[in-house]
Amino acid sequence: MATVVTLQASDLITNSRADINTSIANLNSDKIETSYLDTDTTLAANSDVKIPSQKAVKTYVDATGGQTYLVPTGGILPYGGSSAPSNFLLCNGAAVSRATYATLLGVIGTTFGTGDGSTTFNVPDLRARTPIGVGAVTKVATFASRASNVITVTGLSNNVNNEFQTGQAVVYHTTGNVITGLSNDTTYYIVKVSALTFSLATTLALAQAGTVITLSGDGTGVQTFTLTLTTRVLGETGGEENHAMSSTELLAHTHSEEGCDVQSTGGASANGAVPTSNTSGSTGGNVAMSIMNPFLGINYIIKT
Repeated sequence: MATVVTLQASDLITNSRADINTSIANLNSDKIETSYLDTDTTLAANSDVKIPSQKAVKTYVDATGGQTYLVPTGGILPYGGSSAPSNFLLCNGAAVSRATYATLLGVIGTTFGTGDGSTTFNVPDLRARTPIGVGAVTKVATFASRASNVITVTGLSNNVNNEFQTGQAVVYHTTGNVITGLSNDTTYYIVKVSALTFSLATTLALAQAGTVITLSGDGTGVQTFTLTLTTRVLGETGGEENHAMSSTELLAHTHSEEGCDVQSTGGASANGAVPTSNTSGSTGGNVAMSIMNPFLGINYIIKT
């Protein structure tokens, strides 16, 4: 550090004045000795014992892009570029070197592909896919009130597209007495009325047909309706872009058409008319329908 002369009681006034002037000059010109400043290449190694210069900090951040601390190894980000930046790989399912990317291998393992089984492994493949959170989760709505067969609940978002939609299976549970018409710990099917109200049916077919359970009495205790979402595991893939409906997916329904043909010989009724059964005309183009949400194509990248 800068040299500062200590004044002694025996010093002459003229000498002391000179020493003070020298000390002030030293402090102004040498605030921090270069031996205490970090260099461009040793910032990380010496950060506990040295003071980084602006240039040292910039050099270090530029070299890592700030990614070492801002994004952990295995972190996945959407990215607007066509190729991955330094310290990242595209999430394109590629097989990459186990030796070169040993740190990444230690984080994600071979969850997304074993590569050649010995020298490579695969990164996640998010091409033409959207990520979904893994694990098991439930959505619980709590009874608030009842008006005839319609139940009002709390615990749901007041959103027309919340999880409770017609046909969803929920388990009814109460800590006290049941709502008359229901049984405790039993699965029922939602018939949606509004974002926070619904009726219940005993089967999916009845829910689709709008045939609801007759309810009376509000029951007691805490009463809940629990929807269990599908459990997802790390690396699982699924879903479809287009769906071709089958006849089994249509709502159960009938078509009927009756008429009479006038006959002149046997089999005729008293007035000469014979009941007949006809098939209604067919329509439809047998084309799969798109079930894609509005989307924007973008790359995903993973930190190495």
